[in-house]
Amino acid sequence: LYIADNSRLLRRPLNPGGQLTHISVPDAERLNDLATDGTSIYASDTAGGVIYKVHPESHEVTVLKAPPTVNGITFHNGAFFAVSWDQHDIYELDPEGEEDPAPFGLADYFTHLDGIEVLEDGTFIVSDFTGNKIWAIGPDRKTIAPLLDIETPADIGIDRKRMLLYIPLFMKDEVAIYRLRND
Repeated sequence: LYIADNSRLLRRPLNPGGQLTHISVPDAERLNDLATDGTSIYASDTAGGVIYKVHPESHEVTVLKAPPTVNGITFHNGAFFAVSWDQHDIYELDPEGEEDPAPFGLADYFTHLDGIEVLEDGTFIVSDFTGNKIWAIGPDRKTIAPLLDIETPADIGIDRKRMLLYIPLFMKDEVAIYRLRND
């Protein structure tokens, strides 16, 4: 289990009694979201405007290009995606960090994006924290529909097996859970 704790990354084995270890991430300012491509751990740094790629065994850290105020991050079928808090858009990223982030061009629809997930069919689900909405963006990256009006939705998570969407409600100290339908 990896934990983003502002300026440090923590790792704890899932087995009982496992020791919590600290992974040094030089220059980290405000680590936010974590994702994995199955090989490395990626941590967004919202204040630093970068993403750190961390090798889980050697703890080697590489700095990747990211949009300013990068927030939520996720992988889908080998592609890497992020949302930006201040740029109000969704981006496709280069997992090696060599190419510039490519915006979807949807910033006019959102206020402050926090979380992102991608469903199996390629539909993007994003949370708009100050916009108080959960949005769906079609696989075409153009079709947009509000899914839910909800107060201060932070980063989101999906239980793909049960198709449950977990939405932390930042100002309420609660987590709302919704079942996603296939229609």
